[in-house]
Amino acid sequence: MSPGRALRWGAAMAYAAGIFALSSQSGITAPEVVPNFDKVCHAVEYAGFTWVLALALEAGGSPLVAPRAALLATLYGASDEYHQRFTPGRDASAWDVAAD
Repeated sequence: MSPGRALRWGAAMAYAAGIFALSSQSGITAPEVVPNFDKVCHAVEYAGFTWVLALALEAGGSPLVAPRAALLATLYGASDEYHQRFTPGRDASAWDVAAD
Protein backbone atom coordinates (compact mmCIF):
# COMPACT_ATOMS: atom_id res chain seq x y z
CA MET A 1 0.00 0.00 0.00
CA SER A 2 1.37 3.40 -0.95
CA PRO A 3 1.98 5.98 1.79
CA GLY A 4 -0.73 8.22 0.29
CA ARG A 5 -3.29 5.45 0.32
CA ALA A 6 -2.34 4.46 3.88
CA LEU A 7 -2.80 8.09 4.92
CA ARG A 8 -6.26 8.22 3.31
CA TRP A 9 -7.32 4.99 5.07
CA GLY A 10 -5.89 6.37 8.32
CA ALA A 11 -8.05 9.48 7.88
CA ALA A 12 -11.13 7.30 7.28
CA MET A 13 -10.41 5.25 10.40
CA ALA A 14 -9.84 8.41 12.46
CA TYR A 15 -13.13 9.86 11.21
CA ALA A 16 -14.93 6.62 12.15
CA ALA A 17 -13.29 6.70 15.58
CA GLY A 18 -14.45 10.29 16.05
CA ILE A 19 -18.02 9.34 15.20
CA PHE A 20 -17.82 6.42 17.64
CA ALA A 21 -16.39 8.64 20.39
CA LEU A 22 -19.14 11.23 19.95
CA SER A 23 -21.91 8.63 19.95
CA SER A 24 -20.45 7.02 23.08
CA GLN A 25 -21.11 10.17 25.11
CA SER A 26 -24.02 9.76 27.51
CA GLY A 27 -26.81 12.28 27.41
CA ILE A 28 -25.33 14.80 24.98
CA THR A 29 -28.16 16.70 23.37
CA ALA A 30 -28.21 19.92 21.44
CA PRO A 31 -30.94 22.46 22.10
CA GLU A 32 -33.85 22.04 19.68
CA VAL A 33 -33.65 25.56 18.20
CA VAL A 34 -34.48 24.32 14.70
CA PRO A 35 -36.79 21.29 14.40
CA ASN A 36 -34.88 18.16 13.42
CA PHE A 37 -31.57 20.03 13.30
CA ASP A 38 -29.90 16.87 14.60
CA LYS A 39 -30.79 15.20 11.29
CA VAL A 40 -28.95 17.98 9.43
CA CYS A 41 -25.95 17.37 11.69
CA HIS A 42 -26.11 13.64 10.92
CA ALA A 43 -26.28 14.33 7.19
CA VAL A 44 -23.28 16.68 7.28
CA GLU A 45 -21.28 14.32 9.51
CA TYR A 46 -21.86 11.34 7.24
CA ALA A 47 -21.41 13.32 4.02
CA GLY A 48 -17.92 14.10 5.28
CA PHE A 49 -17.37 10.46 6.20
CA THR A 50 -18.54 9.35 2.76
CA TRP A 51 -16.11 11.79 1.13
CA VAL A 52 -13.18 10.54 3.23
CA LEU A 53 -14.13 6.93 2.45
CA ALA A 54 -14.33 7.76 -1.27
CA LEU A 55 -10.80 9.15 -1.13
CA ALA A 56 -9.62 5.98 0.61
CA LEU A 57 -11.41 3.73 -1.89
CA GLU A 58 -10.29 5.67 -4.94
CA ALA A 59 -9.05 3.16 -7.47
CA GLY A 60 -8.26 4.50 -10.90
CA GLY A 61 -11.40 6.60 -11.21
CA SER A 62 -13.83 3.68 -10.95
CA PRO A 63 -17.45 4.83 -11.22
CA LEU A 64 -18.26 2.54 -8.28
CA VAL A 65 -16.19 4.49 -5.74
CA ALA A 66 -19.02 6.86 -4.71
CA PRO A 67 -21.70 4.16 -4.30
CA ARG A 68 -19.30 1.94 -2.36
CA ALA A 69 -18.31 4.81 -0.08
CA ALA A 70 -21.98 5.68 0.49
CA LEU A 71 -22.80 2.04 1.26
CA LEU A 72 -19.92 1.74 3.74
CA ALA A 73 -20.90 5.00 5.45
CA THR A 74 -24.54 3.87 5.68
CA LEU A 75 -23.57 0.51 7.14
CA TYR A 76 -21.30 2.24 9.65
CA GLY A 77 -24.14 4.63 10.52
CA ALA A 78 -26.49 1.70 11.13
CA SER A 79 -23.91 -0.04 13.32
CA ASP A 80 -23.34 3.21 15.21
CA GLU A 81 -27.05 3.58 15.90
CA TYR A 82 -27.10 -0.01 17.17
CA HIS A 83 -24.13 0.81 19.41
CA GLN A 84 -26.07 3.76 20.84
CA ARG A 85 -28.76 1.37 22.11
CA PHE A 86 -26.26 0.33 24.78
CA THR A 87 -25.10 3.84 25.69
CA PRO A 88 -26.92 5.35 28.70
CA GLY A 89 -28.95 8.40 27.72
CA ARG A 90 -28.84 7.54 24.00
CA ASP A 91 -31.20 5.64 21.76
CA ALA A 92 -31.14 4.07 18.34
CA SER A 93 -33.19 5.74 15.64
CA ALA A 94 -34.04 4.58 12.14
CA TRP A 95 -34.50 8.27 11.28
CA ASP A 96 -30.89 8.93 12.26
CA VAL A 97 -29.74 6.09 10.00
CA ALA A 98 -31.78 7.62 7.17
CA ALA A 99 -30.13 11.00 7.80
CA ASP A 100 -26.71 9.33 7.84
